[in-house]
Amino acid sequence: MRRSLLAASALLLLALLVIFWQESRKPKPIALTPVLTGQVEYCLTCHADLPEISRSHPVQTFGCVLCHGGERLALDADLAHSTMRGGKNPSDFSVVEASCGGDNCHSGAAADYRDHIQRAASSIQATYAGAIASL
Repeated sequence: MRRSLLAASALLLLALLVIFWQESRKPKPIALTPVLTGQVEYCLTCHADLPEISRSHPVQTFGCVLCHGGERLALDADLAHSTMRGGKNPSDFSVVEASCGGDNCHSGAAADYRDHIQRAASSIQATYAGAIASL
């Protein structure tokens, strides 16, 4: 009886140590609340060392999810990245309207100089206009 109690106690202690070890390895969330959305994001938990994308898009103002998509509260990398727009490039032409044109940021009337996406989509870089066909 005494041996089984000792064995059960040792197993319980081992289980508690394993649980504590697993919990201590989880990243502590770094919360960011961008000014434009007012919604908490945990992207900086893993991406705190990334350089600022541009001075005109400060992370404190825009956050990450507004342009890049993704699951803002996920701490698991696969889940966090599962709904990203354009993979690592939110300005990919297949998703640019949703990522860069959202909330009328870079799309709109030419008279207001908000037609960035429309101009980029018809640019030489996007259309390859004038490119010499390969032989």
